[in-house]
Amino acid sequence: MAAKRRYSFRSSVKESGVGWASTFHGCDEPVTYCGFIIRGQPKQSNFDPGFLIYYLRQPQVRKQMIANSGKTAITNISQEKLKPLTISLPPLEEQKRIAAILDKADAIRRKRKEAIRLTEELLRLG
Repeated sequence: MAAKRRYSFRSSVKESGVGWASTFHGCDEPVTYCGFIIRGQPKQSNFDPGFLIYYLRQPQVRKQMIANSGKTAITNISQEKLKPLTISLPPLEEQKRIAAILDKADAIRRKRKEAIRLTEELLRLG
């Protein structure tokens, strides 16, 4: 079953977590979203999913989301406040290239963190 990618934005106890974008790749079972998640799907098909997530997580976009959020006990952002968010789109092939480069950078960071963790563990045991 080929499911469309959907993107979610969330509320957060911390201001820095509001509107943090995530990707849902779909599954064969029904899915329930909690009340603090806003499900979104691009109106256009010229989005590379990886590029879109990195774009929505960059500092200037995060600042825009946080500025549009409402604050009570937790920091929220509504669908109405997300609607005016504009996304600058390079050509689709460039989006894919950018997302691939950033995926590699994330993988390197994860490996580095794991290497540091293993080194610290070895030093504790030694």
